[in-house]
Amino acid sequence: FPYRNKTQFEVTHDEVYTKDMQYKTLEERRQEFDPEPIRVDKVNIGILSPINNVSKAEVRRRFKHYSIQRNRADLKKLHYDGALRIPLDEVHDDWLSSQEFSDNLHMIANHYGIFDDLFQHGHFIPRIPLHVNYPYNNDQVTPVYSGNRLYAKDASEKPQIEWKSTNKENEFYTLVFTNLDGHLKEDNAEVLQWFVGNIPGNQIDKGETLCSYLPPFPPNGSGWHRCVFLLYKHENGPINYSEVYGSLPGNSVSLEKRTFRTFDFFNKLCSQLRPISLAFFQVTWDASVKDIFHNVLGMKEPRYEFDFE
Repeated sequence: FPYRNKTQFEVTHDEVYTKDMQYKTLEERRQEFDPEPIRVDKVNIGILSPINNVSKAEVRRRFKHYSIQRNRADLKKLHYDGALRIPLDEVHDDWLSSQEFSDNLHMIANHYGIFDDLFQHGHFIPRIPLHVNYPYNNDQVTPVYSGNRLYAKDASEKPQIEWKSTNKENEFYTLVFTNLDGHLKEDNAEVLQWFVGNIPGNQIDKGETLCSYLPPFPPNGSGWHRCVFLLYKHENGPINYSEVYGSLPGNSVSLEKRTFRTFDFFNKLCSQLRPISLAFFQVTWDASVKDIFHNVLGMKEPRYEFDFE
């Protein structure tokens, strides 16, 4: 507004910002909440021996190859001309089998509080990539990465899941799909969305479905829910879950029967399986949730007053 006096809009620093209004750091807020917190060391509950570990000789060979490539004049010319092509699929596959991938996925899951809400003081290093894709349209899919955001309709059908396996005779896995924020009555409980046990190798279709797939159903106004796929590797062959853990929901859609706690589950079976990989996404409400509540769960759809980010 050039016709107005500039000083008319000037406000001194003291009038707007006071000490109480300044943003506090996370550490300052923690000190206010709990001045003397109890420090508990995290316990690695996963597989300790690294999988697909790169030897020191291989690392030296790669660095030597890298230094040679950097000094090649023909590659430099292609780079400057914009004609250099890199096999991105091969680079991506190599990264998925590296320690950097495992460390990055562990860091992201820790940032989202996945380990704290699943295992409390436990954590694990993901050793193999877990590929999760929801069918979308024809040959197109909706992938699950590490915390990407989906709507409820995107996860309405059972996903396609793949992972690398040696397919040895006595190699078994268990896949658990759980919603950390979806329980309607208890804050410290999860909703078991899917459970497939005793999977031979990576053939999930030959596994034992002990809890049928139920799409996530985040109520309107409840924000973003964290939905986690956990892959466990068995220590010694198949597991009799009804004997060791107890009955699982099967095809039931009862929310009472689908109440689940990963911490209690792992406490009972920690001697028979170990978490080896994970993938997770965030899901929020859309119009398809109403159909799940009415036609699948057979209950009235709850709605919250505030719809917040």
